[in-house]
Amino acid sequence: MISCVISVRRYELRIVVHDTLQVQAADKSLFGGSGDTSDIYVKSWLKGTHDTQETDVHYRAQQGEGNFNWRFVFPLEYFSTEQAMIVKYKVSG
Repeated sequence: MISCVISVRRYELRIVVHDTLQVQAADKSLFGGSGDTSDIYVKSWLKGTHDTQETDVHYRAQQGEGNFNWRFVFPLEYFSTEQAMIVKYKVSG
């Protein structure tokens, strides 16, 4: 009889967003003089999951610069024997 020990480790992937640079302006200024602006936010997800997360919005950012202090936290499992990541998600329907 051959026994196999399966080792699954749980981790958290943490992503920190501080600044954005060179985001292309999408809106024209209605009040003139101050240049083009954009409402900037960052959206993140892990491929194969339905868990998407977004930062708050940096409104009317000029010159493509947005300032954040935001953390994304994604739980994940690592299957060390296969050296692969396991992603679980619920299919509804």
